[in-house]
Order: sequence, then structure tokens, then C-alpha cells
Amino acid sequence: MRDPYSIFARHVLGLDPLDPLAAAPGVATRGSLVHDVFAEFAGRHPTDLPPDAAERLLNLAVNAFGDIEAEYPNLYAEWWPRYERMASAYLDWEAQRRPGLTRVYPEVSGRWVIPMGRETFTLRARADRIELRPDGTACIVDYKTGTPPSGKMIFSGFSPQLTLEAAMLMHGAFADLPAVKTTPDLLYVHASGGRKPFVPIPVKPPRGEERGVEAIVAEHAARLRGLVARFMTGEAAYTARPYPQYASKYGAYDHLARVLEWSLAGDESGE
Repeated sequence: MRDPYSIFARHVLGLDPLDPLAAAPGVATRGSLVHDVFAEFAGRHPTDLPPDAAERLLNLAVNAFGDIEAEYPNLYAEWWPRYERMASAYLDWEAQRRPGLTRVYPEVSGRWVIPMGRETFTLRARADRIELRPDGTACIVDYKTGTPPSGKMIFSGFSPQLTLEAAMLMHGAFADLPAVKTTPDLLYVHASGGRKPFVPIPVKPPRGEERGVEAIVAEHAARLRGLVARFMTGEAAYTARPYPQYASKYGAYDHLARVLEWSLAGDESGE
């Protein structure tokens, strides 16, 4: 979850973080490679799987990982076995899902223009995968090579990615996709390549939660409108780390927000 100050720094001030000099590829690069391979495969075969699906997927992966193999053999020795484990599970998962789908849309961009009185606010997103079914229902899928958010995080509003993408799909905000009438199913897939290499995790209410996914999608869309309105009127400030327990240890804009200075100062009680 981004803090308001990082949004202000990047989208208002136009400041993008610089990439580290001479840094080796990290987990973000590995995640991008996995996303690219699965997206390319689904894009080439959006309806039925080909009989030689395993061979075609392998060829895409070999090309995608080629630069890592050539330039960072130590990383390749770690990443490729992980990929092979998840690729096998991915194909089994695809084979199970495809009979119930009419079409798969990978890496699809969305743009939802939300009226805000005399002005508008545009919410943009890029969904890893949207699945349409013959009955007009849909499922939004997000691959996570890292740990997916918990149901508690999602329902409390600290991880609204899929819920807001669901609202966008219901408003016809994704290119070339029709608006769906019912709330889409939401699915995270933990694609780690580890002992459990490819684990689908449906979004569902945490224990003790009375609201369902349909209610939380509507609630998050309404809360977004309210938050945007408060920023537009100046009622809300672009604060850094409003919820420290959910912030990353080091933020790209922490030095601009002088986080270290005010976090060391503590409060007036000296704590």
C-alpha cells in the first residue's frame, strides 16, 4: 500500500526513484519474468490450450530468462528451478480452469473515470488476468511471487488492489471487456516456485467478518471516492507513513519526507 506522500512525490511533483547503479536483478525482476511468461502464453492461447502447451510455455520461458542465464548465471541457477516447478503446476491449473472459461485476457489495462462534482478522477490499473465465463461472470487473477495479502488486510482496506479492479470491471473500465453485472471472483495465486510452487488463494472474508466480497468491493469503491474528495478539497494531507505497521522498512521517498528525523524525535513524552 502506498502512503499519500509517495503518491504526492511521484504524481504531483513528478519525481521517480532512480534505479541503483550496477545492481544485480532482484526479486522484482524475477516476478516480472514470471508475469511476462504467463501473460504471453495466455495471450497466445486465450481460449483453448494447445496440445503441445508444455513445449510452447518452455520456449517462452527460455527466451524470457535468456539474459539472466547469460549475464547472471548464479541467479539463473536459483531462479530457473523455481520457475520449472511453478510452470508444471501452472499448466495443471490452466487445464483445470479452461473448460469453464470462454476467454482469458492477460495484462489488460483499465481506466475508470469517476465523476467528482465539477471534476473527475481517473483510476488506472493493469490486471494480471481477467477470466470471462459463459454465464457472463468473471474472475480477476493476480500472480504474486511474494506473499499475497491476507483476507484481513484486504477487508480492512490496506490492500484494495483486486477489490478496486473488480469495481472497475463492473463499470466497464477495462479495454475490450464488457461490464459484468455481478461482482467478480477474486483470486491471488502465490507463484513462489518453492515447496508449494503455485497456490491459488481465493479472496474470502476472514474469520469473524460478516461482510462478503460483494459488499467489500462496493465499500472500497465508495471509500476511494470519499478519499479522493478529501484530497481535492484539501481536507486530507499527503502524509508519510500514516499506518507505520503496514509500511515497508525503507521507502523510496523517505528522505524527502524526512522520515528518519521525525521518527527519531518521538513524541512530547519522550517515547
